[in-house]
Amino acid sequence: MRLRGGYALALALTVSACGEGTGPARASAIVIAQGDEQGGLPGAFLQLRVQVLGPGGNAASGVTVTWAVTSGDATIAPASIAVDNSGTASAAVHLGTTTPGPVTVTASVAGVATPAVFALSNDPCNYLPTITVGVSTAGRLAPSDCQFSDGTAIDFYDLALGSQQNILYTMTSGTYRGYLFLFDAADRIVAATVDPPLDSVSSLRVIAGSGHWLVAPNAFNPGSYGNYSAKALVQPLDGGCPLTWVTRGIDVMQVSAGAACAWTDTTSTFEHFFWYADSGDTRSFTVDVTGTNFAATVIIGDGQLKTRATATAAGLGQKATATFT
Repeated sequence: MRLRGGYALALALTVSACGEGTGPARASAIVIAQGDEQGGLPGAFLQLRVQVLGPGGNAASGVTVTWAVTSGDATIAPASIAVDNSGTASAAVHLGTTTPGPVTVTASVAGVATPAVFALSNDPCNYLPTITVGVSTAGRLAPSDCQFSDGTAIDFYDLALGSQQNILYTMTSGTYRGYLFLFDAADRIVAATVDPPLDSVSSLRVIAGSGHWLVAPNAFNPGSYGNYSAKALVQPLDGGCPLTWVTRGIDVMQVSAGAACAWTDTTSTFEHFFWYADSGDTRSFTVDVTGTNFAATVIIGDGQLKTRATATAAGLGQKATATFT
C-alpha cells in the first residue's frame, strides 16, 4: 500500500508541475497596440487593438478583454473578446451621428487595475466647445484633431462677444511651437499669428466686434502634437506699436502720440492695424480716419507692404476715407 501511495503521490505532483508550466500566463498589464488618438466623421468605424501582458512582459493567454465607450457618441463591438496567441485583442468603434466631440474607450482585463484608455474624436472639425474671456482653457493637439490645409492639427473654440473688445489671445504649448487663428462665423480667417513663434508661447491681438468668433489653436509644424493652454484676455489699447488685427465694423478711438509707430519721414507717427483677406475674398474694405487736431492720412497696404489705397483728409477734424477691393 505504501508503494502504491508513493507512486500515486509522485504522479499527482508531476501533473501539478506540468499544469503550472503550460497553463495560461496571468495578466499583469494591458497596453494600447494600435488606434489611439484617431478621429473620423460621423458614422465611420475606427479599429482598436490592445495587448495583454503577463509577468515579465510576455504575452498573456486565456484572458478576456472587455471593451466600453465611457464618454462620447459612439458604440463598440464586440463588448468582450478573448486574446489571441500573441496576447492581442481587437474591436471596432462606430462613431455616432448625433453629437460631435471627444470619445473615450477603455479596454480592461480582470485582475489588472489600470485599463487601456483610447482618446478618439467624432467629427473633430465640427466639435466646438466654448472659451470664456479671462478663463484659461486646457486642450491637446493630436492626430485625431481636425487637419488644417497644411496638414497641421487645429482645434476650434467658440468665443461670444457681446460688444466690441480689444482681445489678447495666447496659446502656451510647452513642447512644440504653436500658432493661433481667429475665424469669423462664416469660417473665414480674420486674424493669424504673423511671425512664427520662437518658443512655446503664441499671441494674437484683435479688435473684434460683437458676435461669435472661432479661436483656433494650431501647431506651426505638421506632426507636432501635445497639450496646450489657451486664453482670451481683454487688453486696453495702450499705444506703442503692437501688431493688432481688426474685424469689420469696429470703431476705434485712439490717441496718436510719440509712443506710436514712427513713419518713414521721422516727423509723423501712425497707428497700424491689420485686416486679413485671402485671394478668394472679393469684398471691399473701407477705412475712415478722423484726426481731431491734425489732418489724418489713411494707407491700406498688402502683405508685402505695398500701398494699395491711400487718402488724406482735407483738414483738421476732417475724414480721410480709403477703400481697397
